[in-house]
Amino acid sequence: MDKHQVILRDRLLNCVGVTLVSIFAVMTSTTCAQSPQRKKNPLIVPPNPVRFGDRSLESTIRTDERYGHDGLFQGPRGWVYWKYMENPKPIQNPNLWPDMRSTYFIGRFAMPTGSSMTLRGTFPYARFFQFALYKFERNTFVAFGESLRGPDIEPDPGSTNPFRVGASRLTENRNFTIHVLAEDPPKDADGRAKNTLYVGREGKDIQGVIRIYLPDQDQDGTGWGPPNSSFGGQGFPTYEGKLADGTELSAKQVVNQWAKPIAGETTKPMTIDQWVRLVNAKDNDPKLTPQTSPARNPPQWEKFTTIQYGVIGAFKSPTARAKMQFGGPVEGGGEGPYLMTYLSRQFGPVYVMQGKMPTFPDTYAGKHGRGAATMPEAQTQYWSLVSCESVPSGQVVDGLTDFQIPLDKDRNYTIVVSRPEDRPKNATLENGVAWIKWSPRGEGLDDPRNRSDFGMLILRIMGNNPKWKQRPDNIKKPGTGEVVMGPFFPKGHYTTKEQFESKGGATDTPKVAMTTGQDKQMTLTMQTLKKSRGYLYCELVFNYGNKGNDIYSTSPLAEAKLKWWNNLDLDALAKEFGAESVYKNGPQWWSMDEVGVMASAPVKVAGVDMVFGAHLPPGTLAIPKYTVFSPAKFQNLVWRAGKPVYQLVDPDGHVYVLQGHKIPTNKLATLSEKFKQLPKGWEYRVKTYDKDLVMKLTPKKPIPSVQDEFDQIYIRIPE
Repeated sequence: MDKHQVILRDRLLNCVGVTLVSIFAVMTSTTCAQSPQRKKNPLIVPPNPVRFGDRSLESTIRTDERYGHDGLFQGPRGWVYWKYMENPKPIQNPNLWPDMRSTYFIGRFAMPTGSSMTLRGTFPYARFFQFALYKFERNTFVAFGESLRGPDIEPDPGSTNPFRVGASRLTENRNFTIHVLAEDPPKDADGRAKNTLYVGREGKDIQGVIRIYLPDQDQDGTGWGPPNSSFGGQGFPTYEGKLADGTELSAKQVVNQWAKPIAGETTKPMTIDQWVRLVNAKDNDPKLTPQTSPARNPPQWEKFTTIQYGVIGAFKSPTARAKMQFGGPVEGGGEGPYLMTYLSRQFGPVYVMQGKMPTFPDTYAGKHGRGAATMPEAQTQYWSLVSCESVPSGQVVDGLTDFQIPLDKDRNYTIVVSRPEDRPKNATLENGVAWIKWSPRGEGLDDPRNRSDFGMLILRIMGNNPKWKQRPDNIKKPGTGEVVMGPFFPKGHYTTKEQFESKGGATDTPKVAMTTGQDKQMTLTMQTLKKSRGYLYCELVFNYGNKGNDIYSTSPLAEAKLKWWNNLDLDALAKEFGAESVYKNGPQWWSMDEVGVMASAPVKVAGVDMVFGAHLPPGTLAIPKYTVFSPAKFQNLVWRAGKPVYQLVDPDGHVYVLQGHKIPTNKLATLSEKFKQLPKGWEYRVKTYDKDLVMKLTPKKPIPSVQDEFDQIYIRIPE
């Protein structure tokens, strides 16, 4: 018996309490009768040691034994049940990109008009809990606003809701009751009964989902019982029904009269043939190729809602995609918001993802391994990243949850995505880097047309605090993710194992590849202007509609010539560059004594050398005045000691320093007299410092910025 077999035997003996004979029957797999509807897994043993927080085999098996027999809610469903169990049921196949540390139970039913169902259960010991309903539409189950997340559920009298901020998470009295009514919801939200969901009077097929993410360390896959010992509690909700005439239904009668069991796997939204046709469609974006689509370089993160926009639209041109509806209810029985990006190893075998982690409740272990004692306030309730295959596969390959990712002092993270053979030696927790596996199967299609270089990432940021202004829920328009989320919006680039090992994943060496609105590739490098205070420069903004905006500048090449600037033919420039329009930004002057900016090699614009400085997504330039935004960029700035520094100070005491100014230098000292829109509590001031004020900005640490009513940008001094 090899090492893995011994591990499996010992875990099963401790976990399930089965006989030695049955252990060998499982291990040899020769005497077990196989259901034709079930897949036959090879013997899979989780890695030893597993990552802290990963699910064990014994917890997986025990969870299935305890809760896998309900007549209405089928499951448990999730990655570990499908991968680790030898004979999982078809319903246990999580074939549309689940989270790695989740357990789902799915119930499909149709309730007659006026009927009701009552569910009684206990809050799990877990990070995230939800009961949600979906209606069958467009060949999938679509959210329609009827769900209750953990904090929303009113506990039974004498019980505590452990998901509410400040509540005891380890309390034993944790019961709840939920009602489902086959009635239309009240038009007035205040008229809704507590803990009540409404499915309408149409009698449509409904899908109910019990969703549990990240049970505590000392709990099974649901958070309702211990992972490796007997358990006498119930945990899983009980239920009963009532017809419109008052006839009461037992759980068995609810199942017999309303349930619609799922015999096989849940239907995927796209077949292999449909996917392949989409990859090779003639009306795809001309910038894409069938070998790499829909991946782009650099990779683009965006909010995901519908299959139409998020999947099909990713293959199309910006013009075609702009005609598709961006928003809408999440499809496929999902719970958002999600961010997603497509990858291809043909652009590079290693993808480096960086960003800032929002605060989250670190509930998993607590001080004594039982989970956190109380629920703290945080920006998000749950953050996780999964590496995926294509839509027809729907499989997840690997995943990480927030608490498994090392952070620096400013909560910034670096995550490397690669195949095991491409993993850099320094992509380790000891080096402050998390690693996640890129699918060895690529698209994961059991088909000769499978593209093995395909990759995909999905980022969940769920249960967000309304006080967190940069939450992804606020992304309402395409291309505005970075504007809304600032440093919390992920960024990434392709590299190689050797390059990452030599640089340690650092992006502080400024060299950036960027695609212009004309679909030209530009390489930007750091260019420094040593004597910049009072240096006159001008910028031109080329508007490409749904494709965004290109910025060209005379700085740092030469001071702008105002005669040339005043005589520019903007219509002719727009036609020459294929833009919808062009407008002027300037003239203006640098306020600092030394400035380093990212810029391309010189480009002729109306006969004058300018540099390409940035391509901005649509909507980026429409930020309201005095509203904080966080551009991610390389920039080196120095204000010399003893020189005036022009500042805005917000009501919280944050200090923002003027960069480029359009008000002449001799009028900046008295600028406070000219403000008419300065918000209450804000102050304008002029200050000098005894030491040089130095700022070195990188995309890893985006800096909060504001724009005043004169279209001048100020950046916050780091605290």
